[in-house]
Amino acid sequence: PWAAPACPAPGPLEPPLAPLLTGLRAYGAWVRGEFTLAVSLAEETRGLEATLATAPSGLAERVLANVFYMRDRSDLGHKEGDRQVELAKASGNDSRLVHAFYMSAVALSSDGRYDEAQHVVARARVLAEKTGCPTDLASAAVAEGFVSRNESDALDAVVKSDRIARAAGNRWMSGLSRMWASGVV
Repeated sequence: PWAAPACPAPGPLEPPLAPLLTGLRAYGAWVRGEFTLAVSLAEETRGLEATLATAPSGLAERVLANVFYMRDRSDLGHKEGDRQVELAKASGNDSRLVHAFYMSAVALSSDGRYDEAQHVVARARVLAEKTGCPTDLASAAVAEGFVSRNESDALDAVVKSDRIARAAGNRWMSGLSRMWASGVV
């Protein structure tokens, strides 16, 4: 809710904040189920990134991928997810890449492409172990739960994710893990 009022404030529409703010607004619109607004803001984000020559945050791609998946256009969703992974690689930020792999694995497994998803999870796990970041480790564990082919392994993975997230005080990841766990049982 704070990103929309911040846009007209003095200063935020200068690089690099403008695309970040519109990207956050796009993500908020997606979370609220306002898909048309989410797409519009994601496209605005991309335009601002290009105009201001700022490095893409990956928010536009994440939002577009999620909207496409919700609209049953997984072909376009995967394209945006692949772009999110490429942008994360280009950023040089391993945690950002873990997150992109997590998103990709969830999408692939939701599409029944388990072998590809397992490969992506393996890459996420290696990077998460390298960073040692609890959020990265929890993200890799949740992704592992998604690609599991049996309920027991899936539940073990999301419970592990919750345990890691709670130990680090990451309520967001813990909440996501618990949400996924409730869907497994």
